[in-house]
Amino acid sequence: MDVVTGDSAAVLSGRGPFDLLFCDGGGGDYADLVDLVRVGGRMVMDDVTPDKVQSPDSPLRGNDAKRQFFFGDPRLVSVEVVLPDLENSLLVGTRTR
Repeated sequence: MDVVTGDSAAVLSGRGPFDLLFCDGGGGDYADLVDLVRVGGRMVMDDVTPDKVQSPDSPLRGNDAKRQFFFGDPRLVSVEVVLPDLENSLLVGTRTR
């Protein structure tokens, strides 16, 4: 098993496919990351704030690029897992094709 850390564009080029890809970062081209995950493998992204605890004027309410990607990419079946503190969540996507 290999654990690889660093900027995904720099350290993952030419590697994969991975069973698990943990994405811990802000922006980026998430679509390129899906290509690195094998069919049946998972992508996980943390540091997501559940919609219900965001302030009404938050620019992320209904317009979160991470959620839009995980739930909009046709290669992923995704779920948001709200953590027990109810203040944080994870996005977990399984690659289906």
